[in-house]
Amino acid sequence: MKKIFLLLAISYLGFSEELLYDVKILGIKAGTQKISQVQEGDGKIRLKSFTKTNGFFSKFYKVDDYIEVLLDKKHFLPDCFPVYLLQRINEGKDRGVFEVKFDQEKKEAVITSNEEEKEIELPEGKIYDIISLIHHLRNTQLCSGSLGKFHLIIKGKLKEILIVAEEKNVTIKGKNYDVYEVGEESRYDVYEKEKREGIKIWFEKESKIPLMIKAPTSAGAITAILKR
Repeated sequence: MKKIFLLLAISYLGFSEELLYDVKILGIKAGTQKISQVQEGDGKIRLKSFTKTNGFFSKFYKVDDYIEVLLDKKHFLPDCFPVYLLQRINEGKDRGVFEVKFDQEKKEAVITSNEEEKEIELPEGKIYDIISLIHHLRNTQLCSGSLGKFHLIIKGKLKEILIVAEEKNVTIKGKNYDVYEVGEESRYDVYEKEKREGIKIWFEKESKIPLMIKAPTSAGAITAILKR
C-alpha cells in the first residue's frame, strides 16, 4: 500500500508511475498488464500500456497489445487531451496497427489504420482512448451519476459512450475497498437479445488508483486486477 501511494505522489510531482496488473480472461489467469506514465516536460505526458498473455493461455487465445498516448496539458488546461495515439492490437485473429495524430484546437485528426490514411473532423466534446480516459478520470472529481458523453477512439474508429459512476464497496483479492465504479452505460443489444457491457474501471475512493479494469474483447471480457 505504501509503495502504491509513493508512486502516485511521484507522478503528481512530475516524474513517473508504473502500475502492474494481473489479467484474467473468462475468469482464468491469463497474463499481465503494465500501465506507465512519464512527465516529459512542456506540459506533455506519455502513457503506455502493455497487455500480454502468458505462454499457456497464448496457445488458446493470444493477446499482445501495446498502446502509447501523448497528452498535451499545457494548451488544454485544466483538461489534458491526446495529441498522438498508437495502438498495436493482437487479440486472437483480431490484429491491426492504428495511429492517430490529433489537432485538438482545429478539431481534426489524421487516422492511419493498417497503413491506410484518412482525415476526419473531430466531434465536439471529450475525445480519448481507454488509457487516456483512465488518466482523465483519475484527475476528475468523481461523483455518483452520469459523468457525461465521451468519444473513444478504438481501433481507429470513434465511438460515443455515456460514462456513469456509482459508489460501491467491493472485495478485490480478499480485501474490501470503497470505490467509484465508473464505466460505459450498459445497453441492450436488440439483435443478440442480451445486455452488452462496455469498459468499466474501479477507482479506490481515497487514492483514485484504478484497482480493476474491465474491457470487452472478441473472446469475452478481459479483466486487469492491480497487484498488491
